[in-house]
Amino acid sequence: MNIIVLLSRAIDSNQQMRLKDGEIDYSDASFIINPLDEIALEAAICLKEKHGGNVIVVCAGQNQAEKQLRLALAMGADKGIHLLMNDLKTEGWQIAQSIAFFIQTIPFDLIIAGAFALDGGSGQVGPRVAARLNIPYITNIFAIDVEKDQAVIRRKAGNTLETYRGAFPLLVTVPQGFNSPRLPSVAGIMRAKRKPLETIEPQLNLKPSSFVQYEVPIKNRKNQMLLGDSKTQAAKIASILKKLW
Repeated sequence: MNIIVLLSRAIDSNQQMRLKDGEIDYSDASFIINPLDEIALEAAICLKEKHGGNVIVVCAGQNQAEKQLRLALAMGADKGIHLLMNDLKTEGWQIAQSIAFFIQTIPFDLIIAGAFALDGGSGQVGPRVAARLNIPYITNIFAIDVEKDQAVIRRKAGNTLETYRGAFPLLVTVPQGFNSPRLPSVAGIMRAKRKPLETIEPQLNLKPSSFVQYEVPIKNRKNQMLLGDSKTQAAKIASILKKLW
């Protein structure tokens, strides 16, 4: 089974975002593997360990993305593909287009991605890649396995659990809590140095988005005490909400 994992960089959530001249200041930013993509990688490695095959991680990002790809190789991926592009200035649809353009050139059975990026939160890249490749996709799955060369996917829908069976290829996205990603071992880190890591510059004519600027939201809050019994307080709340409408 050939499994592709979509990997993205994310700004460490422990850091405070800063703005400079209407743009995000990345000068001192620390990047990590997007936590949900770590979960996707763990799911891929578990499937490989159970059914065989290989795992390729694909990341669209700047030169510094090699650090995150090497970490993914240390965790157990077999090969890394670095699509060299400015992920800090590129929209999700552009990243998806570049990834899909590359993936269509290699054989694959399954693509796994995190449900969303920690610092962007759009959740668009995975589904857009599937749409570009014209393959089915299921988001926020609960479990995945392989039976008789078919994918068996379970997904929560409210209080019910849906089960899907289908042929490969397809794409799935995994949510938080799907699994607990493993930590790379010392041996894994050493092996990662010898694993193939290919850098590709996408040959696509992507039109830049019309960015204006980022702004910090203006906080205009005030406390207001509502006196009286519960009926009087409820009426006052209703009156305030009507004014907001």
